[in-house]
Amino acid sequence: MNETMIVPMVALMSFAEAVCYGLDSFTIEEVSEKLSVDERTVREWISRGELRAVNVSRAASSLKPRLRIMEDDVMAFLVARSLAPQLPVKRSRKIKPTQWV
Repeated sequence: MNETMIVPMVALMSFAEAVCYGLDSFTIEEVSEKLSVDERTVREWISRGELRAVNVSRAASSLKPRLRIMEDDVMAFLVARSLAPQLPVKRSRKIKPTQWV
């Protein structure tokens, strides 16, 4: 089986199947530590759909979901972020009071 076939299969796996195949999963705290960002930043990425997470709570309607992020999803997120074009920051020049007319 070639690697191009593995990616779609991993995307369709449930959390339990992925763990059975030996794929690692991380908590939001672990991902934030690995990427050196705040936990709120990771939660924002998940809510915007940039980073895929799986709710492993017993009830899907749980008030406090237990989110897990698969290792492959973290890698795909990092690749997508590195390929995104970086737009230059437009900075305006500050006018000094001596330049006022």
